[in-house]
Amino acid sequence: MGGSFTSGRFRFEVEGSDWETDLARGFHEYLEDDAFDLRLTSTGSVPDLDGSPIASWLLARLARLSDDELGLAEREDTDGGGYVVEFVVYRVSIDWAEEAASSGQRFLFNMAEFQRPVELEIPIASFQFQADMEGAAVIGRRAADCLADEVLEAFAPAILAAPADLRPRELVVRDPEWKLDPEMYTPRPFKGSRNSYGWDGFQFLGRDNIREAE
Repeated sequence: MGGSFTSGRFRFEVEGSDWETDLARGFHEYLEDDAFDLRLTSTGSVPDLDGSPIASWLLARLARLSDDELGLAEREDTDGGGYVVEFVVYRVSIDWAEEAASSGQRFLFNMAEFQRPVELEIPIASFQFQADMEGAAVIGRRAADCLADEVLEAFAPAILAAPADLRPRELVVRDPEWKLDPEMYTPRPFKGSRNSYGWDGFQFLGRDNIREAE
């Protein structure tokens, strides 16, 4: 289990979930956005990254939201040369008293003397958040009664809520596939090559990272 944050009706918990667990939870529908970075940049809220990948800002932003409990080490070996954070999404019960008060509903009993039974949070989706030199994507599964856009439209605003509220976090990544065909990448990887992501408190990292050649 890792850090978590709440947005809208959902709590996003840094937590692994495999195929069997997803099936047991009833996650049979796809939850995907292979251009999640565009969902963010289209708002105009992403800060100037000065040539660094959006994955660096996302790492620093998620580190702030999760209190740096992302399940990532300082060094990772990852296909694609980026990083992956795993989330399980829980539906959060809305405070019924606040909801009723906001709607103007009146009660015929003393609220202070009445307690409604606690409603447990319900897991309704799981996904991998993948970020690299190409952008960012969400890939996972959800329950049938959970709309994909509802989850994505809660996840994105949580990240965009305070774009400049970051936590210094640096991650070094090596792609095992670089050595198979170095000519496919630019700059050309060599033994000991690494990609860097994050924010050191002053600047975003990764301007010279290795990426697939066009």
